[in-house]
Amino acid sequence: MKKAILQHEELLERTNNLPKELYEEIKKKSCEVGLYACNMPKEHGE
Repeated sequence: MKKAILQHEELLERTNNLPKELYEEIKKKSCEVGLYACNMPKEHGE
């Protein structure tokens, strides 16, 4: 978490945005460990 996300917290807070490449990288890592959209019920997809 610290290496993948928290280091970008200031940028996100300041700009309310992440560069597309960084967003895609975080999304990919989140999916790999099962954290992406973890609040979504399974019946709605993975």
